[in-house]
Amino acid sequence: MRLPRYAIALFLSLLLPGIAFTQALPEQLVFEQLTIPGTIRSSEIVDVLQDPEGTIWVAADGLFQYDGLTFTRYANLPDSGSIGGREINRLFYDPVKRRLLIATRNYGIVEYSYHTNALRKLPARDGLPIVNELAQMPDGVVWTTTFNSGLFYLENDTLKKFTDPLVNTNTATSLIVHNDQLLVGDLRKVFFLKEKKVVDSVYLSWPNTEFTVYGRVTAIEIDNKNRLYLGTEKQGALIYDLDNKRFIKYFAPDTSPFYNRINTIFIDQNQLVWILTKSGGLAVYSATEDRFLPAVRNPLSSSSLSGDNCTSIFEDKTGIIWIGATGALNKYDPTKIKFQHITNDPLNINSLSDKMVRGIYEADNGDLLIGTDGGFVNQINRKTSTVIRHRIKLPEVEKPCVPMYFHDLDANTILIATSVGLVAMDKRNYTFSWYKPLQAEFLNKMTRQIIQRSQKLYILATGSLFVYDLKTKQISKYSNFSSDPQKRAINATALFLDNEERIWVGVQGGVSIVNDDLTFTYYPIEKNPVRPDGSYFMVLSMEEIDNKLWIGTFNSGLWQLDMNKLNSQEEAIKRIDIPELNTNTIYATIPDDENNVWISTNQGILKFERDSRTVTQFAVSEGVQDLEFNRLAYLKTRNHEIVFGGINGLNIFDPKKITTGYALVKPVILNAYGLKDTQHAFHINLRQASSLKLTHNQNQVSFNILVPNYQQPPTHVTEYTLEKHDTQWNISQSNTITYNNLKPGKYALRIRTKFRGEVTESDSIDIEITYPFWLTWWFITLSIVVIGLATYSGIKAYAAKTRRDKERLEQLLKERTAEIEKSREELQVLNQKKDLIFSILSHDLRSPLTTLKGFLSIIIENVEALPKEAIKKHAKSIRNSVSSSLDLIDNTLFWSMSQTGTITYTPSTFSLTEVLQKIHSLYELTAEKKRINFELSIQEEINVYGDENMLYVALRNVVSNALKFTTEGKLVRIQATSNHHHAIIKITDEGIGMSKPYIEKLMADEQTALKVGTANEKGTGLGLILCKNFVQLNSGTLHIESHENTGTVFTIRLPLNQSGQAEGLK
Repeated sequence: MRLPRYAIALFLSLLLPGIAFTQALPEQLVFEQLTIPGTIRSSEIVDVLQDPEGTIWVAADGLFQYDGLTFTRYANLPDSGSIGGREINRLFYDPVKRRLLIATRNYGIVEYSYHTNALRKLPARDGLPIVNELAQMPDGVVWTTTFNSGLFYLENDTLKKFTDPLVNTNTATSLIVHNDQLLVGDLRKVFFLKEKKVVDSVYLSWPNTEFTVYGRVTAIEIDNKNRLYLGTEKQGALIYDLDNKRFIKYFAPDTSPFYNRINTIFIDQNQLVWILTKSGGLAVYSATEDRFLPAVRNPLSSSSLSGDNCTSIFEDKTGIIWIGATGALNKYDPTKIKFQHITNDPLNINSLSDKMVRGIYEADNGDLLIGTDGGFVNQINRKTSTVIRHRIKLPEVEKPCVPMYFHDLDANTILIATSVGLVAMDKRNYTFSWYKPLQAEFLNKMTRQIIQRSQKLYILATGSLFVYDLKTKQISKYSNFSSDPQKRAINATALFLDNEERIWVGVQGGVSIVNDDLTFTYYPIEKNPVRPDGSYFMVLSMEEIDNKLWIGTFNSGLWQLDMNKLNSQEEAIKRIDIPELNTNTIYATIPDDENNVWISTNQGILKFERDSRTVTQFAVSEGVQDLEFNRLAYLKTRNHEIVFGGINGLNIFDPKKITTGYALVKPVILNAYGLKDTQHAFHINLRQASSLKLTHNQNQVSFNILVPNYQQPPTHVTEYTLEKHDTQWNISQSNTITYNNLKPGKYALRIRTKFRGEVTESDSIDIEITYPFWLTWWFITLSIVVIGLATYSGIKAYAAKTRRDKERLEQLLKERTAEIEKSREELQVLNQKKDLIFSILSHDLRSPLTTLKGFLSIIIENVEALPKEAIKKHAKSIRNSVSSSLDLIDNTLFWSMSQTGTITYTPSTFSLTEVLQKIHSLYELTAEKKRINFELSIQEEINVYGDENMLYVALRNVVSNALKFTTEGKLVRIQATSNHHHAIIKITDEGIGMSKPYIEKLMADEQTALKVGTANEKGTGLGLILCKNFVQLNSGTLHIESHENTGTVFTIRLPLNQSGQAEGLK
């Protein structure tokens, strides 16, 4: 959709006062290429448009939405199919139903809905044609041309074919609406439809031209003079005067680019006609000037068209021209390119000979002479925009003669300071020769600048100043520019002639003035002209502004010398203290007519507004040739234009036409959405909404916003705030604003744009997040009633509960009393066990200790009289008595620990064989003393899993008991075997045996007074109790089979490994 052009023109004329709405062609077309993600350079941008809110829509490999920062792709249709690839032919915004219509190859017309954020196919009554163009009549009916299928229109969102017996529309190609008529481009003609009837036709006609099948009208446009522009398949373009009903202009196909298919024609707000072709780029035509400016792809330039197949075009709200072409979107911003840029183009002879510009001069006829590296003077004709290259050729000079500075010597001669000396150029025929009077003096010397005062030439070369008298032909050389013997000033770098005809010399550390007697007065600026890094304070330019000498320096910023205070040097000189300038290299300063100073630097071009002391920096993207410029390469023309030269050509501009304003566009809140792919996902179109209502579980919400100003670099700042939530304005870094966990209530989201700190435009929307039902008034009232009833019921229930609790407490008291009584009884048992331990320690230990004492007394008293064998016998008795005591102590200790639960279980895999052998060795002497046959039978090496110390104590006690209760001459046998899971230990004795009730009491920990051994050994019964407990702790079993006066068999089973132990635990 296109907005009325008079509305756009009026809108922009109010907001952009620096733009003149004329039909003048621009000096050059500079494009910014915008590549769509996921597309390749050979793909085509089929169409591009802007909807009323400012969103850019692009047809490429699918449908893309662009907000200035990101592209969002739409391709999949809801039922099946995709509009990706080369499916889309054209886009159209329907303002009546506020939707986007998409002309496709295989799906007819597809609709994008802002409300659902989705695509859908519109039905077709007469089949699905290949839809090409779309247009809408004032009555809201949308018409479309198709590929060889005729005209169609939408009725009730259904595509229907138009038929008329008087006309065949199968070859209809292009459409445009004019007043209440639909103009249709057809084969060699245009016909007019009104109220679905053909009312008129115009056939292509031009003298001496026959229009063939290639004369199909592929593009139509109408300007504000009621002139009809018609583009054809391959037979050029024509202009038809609708008022006078005649053709008035023909662009023949023998002129580039009109031999190509004309894809589309567009007329911008300035009434410039943009003619887009299939393979020849485009041409911009001015009817006022009756000339056109072509533009094609230049593979060596990033600022040219991306491709020569230009398919679509529109002008956005700020006047930017968007062009769809092969490979990319192309943006032409007429306000962005503020500076004419002329440089070297290897593919274009009509360009500078080299990019490096050294000197600039304006000829009497307005031509510009540009000195460049390589030894050329480039003559630029400002009227025709043509460039003629003149090479400086001198006899016997092989290296390039680079022109550095031009001086108008007389009516016929321009004196040029060059890299090899002084050269004279004839103004009439552009021939070059040595300047004979000074040829020898400056031969092969780098000559930088020439100034003339009266009849003297002041020439800067090799850091010295040469003064040549044109009358006397005398020349003088000066290398020290201070007449004060206490101060030394050398290395001259620049000359300047002020309004009082005084010559100033820029020197190392400051500036000097040339007095009439050719002495010098030195004004130091930097006290230490030579810096630690070896560099020095270097003057690059000087300019007089309001009786102040503005001094540009290398890396030291910009300085002023007040020429009214020359007698007080310290007061006369000061720095222009502006951060943007302090560390810059200042190549030139030129004042304009509006109290501004234009400065070329190593950071681009700066505009210094003297009244406000503000600085505006212009970037390469705005047409600046490069960030780096060159010294002495500047000029103010006679018509007050400024020319700056640098390392990539030169810039020419009129300061009055350089605007730094901001195109006012209203920011828009586009939509709100929740978390995608969740149960709370939602999408709400807010384009025409003033309020938004959300449920309490939609409190995590994001807003898409848009500031439809696509100028680069951005000239505005976007801020937002959520009233009753945020306490300040926030700067938006993207086009998405997100809030999480908003509480129910009413808010207002406000966005605004600011330019130079001032608010320009704003938008807002009221937001309500509803309360959950449990926080609504009716639910709260109902809850109070329910709570009241519940409270009454609760009180009654509480009384009943209190009664039941009393009864339960009484029962609980009885139970606790019984538990206390049980605890008392258990305590009594523990006291009995304690008494048992004390009894054991006081009585049972007494006997072996008494025996030990007796044997020791015998040995001590008869140590010399006793034979060796007797001593040995008594020592063995002592050892047995000590061993018996230790066993008793160990048993008592382990039994006590098991009773109190403090024993620690530390399992591991160990050798049962070694343990049994150790026990057998321990009791061999005891068995021998009692003359008991003591056997050990182990068939194989057996390893078991358990606590080795516990099992050692348990087995040792069983063996000890067997020996203790076996009489002389009887047998005690230890046997160990194993199966798949267990080790089986059998300890068999032929002792006195035990009855079954006795065994049960013993294993129940109830037997405290036990039998005496066959040799009157006393026992406590603790050994077998420990054995039972320790075997069980190690997942084993203990079985006792005994008969009185016959003997006893102890069978112990122990797990071989950890899995066996686990199985035993089961």
